[in-house]
Amino acid sequence: MLNRRLLRIKAMQSIYAFKQNEESDFYLALEKMSEDFRFELNMIGKTEAPRMKVEEDIATQIFKNAVFPDETVEVNTSLLSDKSKEIANEVIHFYKTKRNNDYTHHKRKMVKEAESIYDRYLMFLRFFEEMVLLDKPTGIFTSNKVISCLLRSTKLQKLIATKELKWDPVIAKRWHKLFYKEEGILSELSEQEHNFEGDRLRFRILVRDFLFKNEIVLSHFEEDDINWAENKSILKSMLINTIKSVEEGACEDAELFLLSRNWEEDRIFFQQLFELYLLEENYYEKLITEKTKTWSADRIAIIDKILMKLAICEMMNFPNIPVKVSINEYIDISKSYSTPKSGQYINGMLDEISKKLSDEGKLKKSGRGLIDNK
Repeated sequence: MLNRRLLRIKAMQSIYAFKQNEESDFYLALEKMSEDFRFELNMIGKTEAPRMKVEEDIATQIFKNAVFPDETVEVNTSLLSDKSKEIANEVIHFYKTKRNNDYTHHKRKMVKEAESIYDRYLMFLRFFEEMVLLDKPTGIFTSNKVISCLLRSTKLQKLIATKELKWDPVIAKRWHKLFYKEEGILSELSEQEHNFEGDRLRFRILVRDFLFKNEIVLSHFEEDDINWAENKSILKSMLINTIKSVEEGACEDAELFLLSRNWEEDRIFFQQLFELYLLEENYYEKLITEKTKTWSADRIAIIDKILMKLAICEMMNFPNIPVKVSINEYIDISKSYSTPKSGQYINGMLDEISKKLSDEGKLKKSGRGLIDNK
């Protein structure tokens, strides 16, 4: 089952990508501002260059005030011509439109990528069905009782049929031949006992040492999945745990990993996490800046800052999640996605910020959210 840590990671990745796009949109808008004023200057003549430079500077500041309302700088709009005001408004609209489009894109993509992990998990199981079809009657795939048992799962066959999951026959044949050239794996497989538990171990070795170690196979997944580095360990764990759950004599009822116990609830959770983060980002930034004592906030690693803001967002907006759970989750994520010292730093910062928010009555917890919350 996909857990919420994966969803938090997907939220972090999506916010990071969106912020990169947002910065790009900002500079594209500034470039458009300059181009529009250059075009206007060419229309009215270069003798107006000094006046147009003043008006461009004012229009640019109007745009920046619209983008960063918390950093507003007063400007004298009476010095602007109607055309210059029009340019400023057009650039603001240009920026907001691009930003809104990027926001919608990354929010949808975030959900799609989480769902695609489950489809890839099913594709891995479908892979073994392909190997059985290509194998000899006494081949390693065909003779494996655990693989045969799992493939008889009514849930698996229904999902494969519903989603119309298929492997490229060329790739399937190539990998089937590739596997039988793996002398080290073949030798290890031959050493296992010839019973159901021995076949369970063989199945595990196939997953561990072929699907997740063979360089040609890994290269395929790296090219096909932009987030393979993150998804690899998740998928491997899902497959290994599926193999553990197969029980002899209960093949048709073999358990599969679910996308989630309650995918609708989990999907809403990390969509709201994405939305609320971006809605209140400036406030979270202020909280971090206030607690940064030894260096300026802009020197904090970007990922660290996103993780801390996500943790603050979660602490403040999800009453049923304990504060310590939120803090620990983002500390653990930082160990894989940021610097070696990030976990300790994030822990210290979030501990101080959570105490401040608690003292101010801004952490309202209920139900499970009250656990270990003192």
